[in-house]
Amino acid sequence: MRKLFAIILSAICLNGFAQEQTPTVNIWVGGQYYEVENVDSITFGKVEKPDPTKNIVAVDMGFGVKWADRNIGAQKPEDYGGYYSWGETDTKETYRWSTYKYGTGSSNISKYNESDNLVTLDASDDAASVATNGVYRTPTAEEMQQLIDSCTWEWTTENGVEGYKVTAQNGNSIFLPAAGRYFGTKTSYTGRNGYYWSSSLYTMSLADYSYASSLFINSTSHSVDAGNRFVGYTIRPVLVEETPDEPTKVDSLVDLGLSVKWASFNLGAAKPEDQGNFYAWGETEPKDSYSWETYKYGNESPITKYNSTDNLTILDASDDAATVTLGEGWRMPTFTEMKELHDNCTWTWTTQNDVAGYVVKASNGNSIFLPAAGKMDGELNYDKNLYGYYWTSSLVDGYIYDANGLYLYSDDHDFSEYDRYIGYSIRPVHP
Repeated sequence: MRKLFAIILSAICLNGFAQEQTPTVNIWVGGQYYEVENVDSITFGKVEKPDPTKNIVAVDMGFGVKWADRNIGAQKPEDYGGYYSWGETDTKETYRWSTYKYGTGSSNISKYNESDNLVTLDASDDAASVATNGVYRTPTAEEMQQLIDSCTWEWTTENGVEGYKVTAQNGNSIFLPAAGRYFGTKTSYTGRNGYYWSSSLYTMSLADYSYASSLFINSTSHSVDAGNRFVGYTIRPVLVEETPDEPTKVDSLVDLGLSVKWASFNLGAAKPEDQGNFYAWGETEPKDSYSWETYKYGNESPITKYNSTDNLTILDASDDAATVTLGEGWRMPTFTEMKELHDNCTWTWTTQNDVAGYVVKASNGNSIFLPAAGKMDGELNYDKNLYGYYWTSSLVDGYIYDANGLYLYSDDHDFSEYDRYIGYSIRPVHP
């Protein structure tokens, strides 16, 4: 390549400069021929890639994350920017199920579905993250709701574009244009409605994985809603800020004014909304498959421990996953202690960081969050974000095959008797 450039430069010098004329240079790029006339000089050097975030301003609204001042693909705050299907990182000409990257309909979703249990976009599927080289990302549904709850929303016009001026209590604001949406091969509702994707799957209807959470706006309302994943919506990104990792505190205890203190998150979790690990009753490690065939203490016939022969009805410390994992003093709650929690606290079904579950609040004002983590049966995680199941350390009285557990879902929370082999969550306690 250097030899070729030398030949070109020599030809220029001999045929052009020697005759005191500006020469013509012939250039081939990617097989395409270009002729450039009246060349004064040629400089070879490294071309720096443009910074995709150079003109984006991160606006501090005084809470949570910082919001970009414009949509992905926009040159200024009132521009619509690009339209993206949920989980796709490029714009396209047609937005239908037939052109969607992750499935062709509600019954054929290949990612973010009941099998992979993914409810938030991976960075590689986040258009904002890909477009800005990871500097910005698509906001979660919870972050969108916080923007709604914490700001004043005023429908207005900015440089001839209809939309909302969203003003925070600190006086800072962003403008969200009513960019409409892209459906099929054309846009619709521009200037009237706005549709903004979140990074969150619509978790209120996990029987149908074809919807994702989004922000809907028009002149009379603004709310977090749900949209079909294939439709083209705009994206208003938020800044990714580095936060130092805090070590998981195994001694994170909450005093609810009861006979024992309760851990603030599940065994194996790092924060309250994490599902943590699943354990068969009396086993101390999570595993790949949960069945009577893989159960440590027998496959129904016979049950080798906690049976009618040894008359053990409460887990030994060596069989208590909380004790083995966290150390002395920690253990699984007994049925009596779990019932005390059930009977003496206020239970409110809610979502926390897009995870459904119960806030359990004591009369002293302290509370814990119990996520609806589902259960493991066989090799599958069932009922995630719909139901939660929590083991106690107590065997069912008079029936050696079942242990007592707590179940919870949006309409109820109570106790039942469950096959010991099933993988349930554990919320540890400490005296």
